[in-house]
Amino acid sequence: MRVPLLGRLADVKTWWNPLWIEEFDLITPHRPAAIASLLDEQLPSVPGLAFAGSRAAGYVWSDGFTVYRLTVGHNGFRAMGTGAIVWEGPATRIRLRVAVGRWTAYAMLLFYLLWALGGVLALVGSIATVAEGRFSIWFPVIGVGLLVGPLVIFALLAGRGERKMPRSRESEFILAFLRDAIGAEVA
Repeated sequence: MRVPLLGRLADVKTWWNPLWIEEFDLITPHRPAAIASLLDEQLPSVPGLAFAGSRAAGYVWSDGFTVYRLTVGHNGFRAMGTGAIVWEGPATRIRLRVAVGRWTAYAMLLFYLLWALGGVLALVGSIATVAEGRFSIWFPVIGVGLLVGPLVIFALLAGRGERKMPRSRESEFILAFLRDAIGAEVA
């Protein structure tokens, strides 16, 4: 992530951080062409019509793939797994990164900045009312709510796991899908 604040948050492993990037090294006995073929068969070509057979969607290219969980209403905010396939002799290594998409991260930043601007304006309004000799508790409450509210919303919607989990629910789903689809195990 190129935005400095988002780049730093990507390394913070905690339950409330929707921007945390999990990295895994996987190993599978299949050749890269076989992996691409197996994944292409498992991942639906039209994700919206795939609820009957698969709970995962994604796409495959020559030296990698992207996989994400299909759910109604959460697809844009769910973390997705992006894998780079590297052939190393008798086995194939896959470098897997599980995180929200970059456009989702940028949209969250823009959303937060707009809400934070509203919060700052509400706090400035509360200072102005104090200077005029009348004070309303609602301006500071609204200001703090606008500053903190989006962070709470992002943490709750992200579904990245509880405090004591070593991995997020999304990474567990993606790892289980890859284990079933291509026989990939964490190295």
